[in-house]
Amino acid sequence: MLTNGEVVNVASGKSYCITDIGDIISNISKKKVEYNHTKPRTGDVRHTLADISLGKSLLGYEVKVDFMEGMTRTVQFLSNNCNFLDSKILSYQ
Repeated sequence: MLTNGEVVNVASGKSYCITDIGDIISNISKKKVEYNHTKPRTGDVRHTLADISLGKSLLGYEVKVDFMEGMTRTVQFLSNNCNFLDSKILSYQ
């Protein structure tokens, strides 16, 4: 049973780095992605991986849409509704 204020991660259960995500967006959008690698800043998180086990045990949560499909849907939505792909080159810092 979920208690008041309990935090449950809703995620894929896998880890992706920012360049992986940029490459995925590039492949989906057919746009070139330029990366501007800078020195790490104080407080930057180098690696993340959401633990989804609590959501599984308390809520029966399971991943129904894999990361690639979710990214495809997100890029398509942003392209159709937010002019996300108007530029020829996407830039990430």
